[in-house]
Amino acid sequence: MERMLKKIFSMALLASASIVVADNSCCNSCNNDCCEVSPYIYNRSVSENAARELAGWTGHVNLADMDRHYGSFSITPEYTRSFSPGKIANRLFNCDLTNCCGINVIGSAASTVANGTTDWLADYFYLQKDYKGGFSVKPVMQNALVDLNLYWGMDEWANGLFFRIHAPITWTKWDLGMCANSNITGTQAGITPLLVNANTLDSFVDFSCNGVKPDAVAAIDGNPALEFTQLYYSRLCPCSHTKTALSDIQADFGWNFLNDDDYHLGLFVRAAAPTGNRPHGQYLFEPMVGNGKSWELGGGLTSHAILWRSEEKEDKHFGFYVDANITHLFNAKQCRFFDLCKNGAWSRYNLAFKRATVSGVDTITFSPVANLTAHEVKVSVGVQADVAAMFNYTNGNYGFDLGYDFWGRSCEKFNCKSCDNCCTTACTTGACSTNSCNSCDTCSICECPTFYNELDGKTWSLAGATAGSSYSNANIHALGAVDAERVFLSQSDVNLEGARTKGLSNKIFTHFSYNWYDREDYIPYLGIGGEVEFGGGKSCCNDNKCCTTTTPSTTSCNSCCSGCNNTAISQWGLWIKGGVSF
Repeated sequence: MERMLKKIFSMALLASASIVVADNSCCNSCNNDCCEVSPYIYNRSVSENAARELAGWTGHVNLADMDRHYGSFSITPEYTRSFSPGKIANRLFNCDLTNCCGINVIGSAASTVANGTTDWLADYFYLQKDYKGGFSVKPVMQNALVDLNLYWGMDEWANGLFFRIHAPITWTKWDLGMCANSNITGTQAGITPLLVNANTLDSFVDFSCNGVKPDAVAAIDGNPALEFTQLYYSRLCPCSHTKTALSDIQADFGWNFLNDDDYHLGLFVRAAAPTGNRPHGQYLFEPMVGNGKSWELGGGLTSHAILWRSEEKEDKHFGFYVDANITHLFNAKQCRFFDLCKNGAWSRYNLAFKRATVSGVDTITFSPVANLTAHEVKVSVGVQADVAAMFNYTNGNYGFDLGYDFWGRSCEKFNCKSCDNCCTTACTTGACSTNSCNSCDTCSICECPTFYNELDGKTWSLAGATAGSSYSNANIHALGAVDAERVFLSQSDVNLEGARTKGLSNKIFTHFSYNWYDREDYIPYLGIGGEVEFGGGKSCCNDNKCCTTTTPSTTSCNSCCSGCNNTAISQWGLWIKGGVSF
């Protein structure tokens, strides 16, 4: 018995350790010393939950001395909700948060001058130069799901042979909890003197969510015409977004090569079909069901050992169970948006411009940088592991489970040469062409326009106070200094490395069940359980700031920078698990 427990622990630890040694390579290495924010929150798929799968039916699966087919089917409704919104906010906004949850948006000519370190410059959002406002966030994720789970023991063909499959039908709601305010609307024209005040926006949300842009300015008195592009990607919206889909379908085929009433040890092959949704990048806090459209392949182990059994009652015992799985997530096409390497976090909200002759008229076109950096990439994950270890106490028809779960996912890898379907025109319906909070599903992976292919080192430059001049050292906090010669943006300026994410969480779970073992052909069972998961990241309320910015082009950080953020979410869940064995 002791040797078997050591083997089980060793294999489970091997699954966990594989997360650490996974390949962390990426296409672009920026040498950017600033602590990165996470442009994308990649939480674990609701299908990846070894704890929920293990609890509540240990007396119905992996049975010994069966010479026939047998099985068990369970239905598990569950509700989960995130907690510690400060940690989620810290992953999204990090250094710039004030009072744990707020961002100041201050114009370059406001009565209270932007501090150049944490305040966002209102000029970049088509707002007046003396605008003074901001917004707060309190992110919350909710899931309501029904997990359908089937176990089939095929002992009639081979002792210990089994197949299991499960698929959660999932509704998810992601709410950034955004509340915007404008203390001073402002009266001065926007980022360029050629933009008259009547054309600037009055509301930060008009820019960040509603798809509003200034009206075009005609060429006059030798000045160029001005055209403006709305924000298509990384939108910040005060409304919540929901998604309903079938999460990843996971299937295992395995063999319990050691199988007894008091212990078992088996191995299985696992495959997962991606039936959820994929990231489209339109919103900073985008609802996701599943793993992002990646096919999965891997394997795992299933095991248990009865540590004590009553001599008077055979059905009174105490045991230890371990289920673990490791999978690789293959390339999946996703639309992601990125910051710029040299210009730091949130530079996706800076303004860029291009100058060209349009219909014989000298024209300057402005666009948020997110519209330039967003593009289709292929995303893969080297290793994902989920390990559940659980104690079970059974007394007759009653069962009680108490366990721990570890989940980890190595850093994402981007294939940077996959921009085959970059839209350059807006969709005819949906969020790309309207100011609603809906999604557009009629274009390619990147559903809204993206000008990534125009990052060719000769078209786009960062905008500043002087129309037609570049400001290559600008960041979200300051305009920077004008360049002596115009500096152009290229694809090598896109910070792919800073956008990578990984996952690491720890969970405790419990379950109480009742089993009708006195039935013969069909044995029903019913129970209630819960889980509390502790994700990664630190809350801005009780931790020192990571970054300090001294000038618009100089940023320093301490050792908390990792280049691959842990975006696992802290959440709790309650479930009811019921089923029937046959």
